Amino acid sequence: VVGKSKVINTVLVVIINLAFVGTFLLIVMNYKNFGFWNVIIGVITLAVFYALWMKRGNLGFWQQVKKHPAEAIQFFATNPHWYIGVKPSDKDVVGPFKVLNPATGHFITVYCEADFIDSTQKELSRLLRGRAKNWGK
Repeated sequence: VVGKSKVINTVLVVIINLAFVGTFLLIVMNYKNFGFWNVIIGVITLAVFYALWMKRGNLGFWQQVKKHPAEAIQFFATNPHWYIGVKPSDKDVVGPFKVLNPATGHFITVYCEADFIDSTQKELSRLLRGRAKNWGK
């Protein structure tokens, strides 16, 4: 089974290589509008790179949440930096993120304060790895 991040990395490598090959062919063919096509290939490559690489988030964290959604939802509900259901208008938050609630079978929407997303993701990852029984510790 190939992980999602490995597939994304492979796609990125292929796209970047295609951009280089396209640029090389334009140079070899001495194409009249080389500058135009070079810019188009560069913009497309950067857009795909941004969409696949920069926006993919912390996949390892979300895979843990997917494996242990009840514990993650409990963490989100008790952590003051996570918000369930409603995006706060007075805070700088990231999201929305969707988590399947195993109790109801429906997805819930969560948001996290931007300044605390890294630290709280690390905290929840640590708790999930240790299978902590008491979330208050």
